[in-house]
Amino acid sequence: MPSVASIIDKARPVTPRIWGRARPGGQSVVNFMAQTLTDMSNRRSLRIQASLRSTMKFLDIREVCEKSGFTASALRYYEDAGLVQSVARRGLRRQYEPSTLKQLALIAMGRRAGFSLRDIRQILNKNGSPGLPRDTLHAKADELDAQIAELSALRDTLRHVADCPARSHFACERFQTLMRYAQRDVARH
Repeated sequence: MPSVASIIDKARPVTPRIWGRARPGGQSVVNFMAQTLTDMSNRRSLRIQASLRSTMKFLDIREVCEKSGFTASALRYYEDAGLVQSVARRGLRRQYEPSTLKQLALIAMGRRAGFSLRDIRQILNKNGSPGLPRDTLHAKADELDAQIAELSALRDTLRHVADCPARSHFACERFQTLMRYAQRDVARH
């Protein structure tokens, strides 16, 4: 099998035609060059691996919206906020890496848990993967426990008011007690 250097030397006279518009079948330059090198090596297969972003499968903004459930305006907003990043454009349409779907799932989970976008940006590393600080997560879980306790008390109050057998809610001692607690809560906040 000929050496790569000898193949490249033989390819030099062909190079100007490769970059011109006369590539057969509209092939990319990399594919055409690989085909040319393979043909030049006496039909022995020469494997060329290229790591080019242009060969990756990107998701169009429409596909990301369909798969994630987010609107296009939300994607653009999150991009402006530095939470996701488009990697290319096809015409006027933004293109995203498939890993963007995982980032959006983390954003949705963070928003549901009550994190601000600033908090979520700190949780996502520069490369978009999560860097979950456990102390922050424990603090947020404690906040959620407090909210659950408050909401449970509010639910119980509403159920009692709805089912109270007293003729007037103001005649019910339990209702009066619940109202005093509610007034204290308002004064604290």
